[in-house]
Amino acid sequence: MSNAYTFTGRVVHVSSVEYVGEKNTPKLSFVVSDEAEKWPTEIAFDAIGKSVDNIKRELRQGEQVTVSFDVGSRYWEKGDRWFTTAKAFKVESLGSKPAPQSDDPNQGDLPPLDSEDEIPF
Repeated sequence: MSNAYTFTGRVVHVSSVEYVGEKNTPKLSFVVSDEAEKWPTEIAFDAIGKSVDNIKRELRQGEQVTVSFDVGSRYWEKGDRWFTTAKAFKVESLGSKPAPQSDDPNQGDLPPLDSEDEIPF
C-alpha cells in the first residue's frame, strides 16, 4: 500500500536530467523550500521515468509549487545503510513569487487619483 503526500513551497534548485541504470532511465532531482522564517524545511525530490517530462515543465526556480510524492526506502548491504527517497509523481505550479509587502504603515491611506485630477503635489 502506498501513501501519497504533498508539500507546498518555492523551487530553490532544479538539476539537469540524468540517465541512470541499465535501462538509461531519466531522473530529475529538484529541491523545494517552505521558506519558513526561522527553520525552513527543504526537501530534495526525485522524479524518475515517464513523469520526468511532465514535472520538468512545471518547475521554474523561484516559483511556488505543490509536489505530490511517495516516500520509499531501500537497503544497501555493502554499506549496511538505508536510503530514503521522496519520489515526486506530480507538480502543480501555483505561480511566481508574490510582490514583497511594504513596511510603510501609511501605504494605502491616500485616496485614488482620478485620471482628470492633477497630481496632488
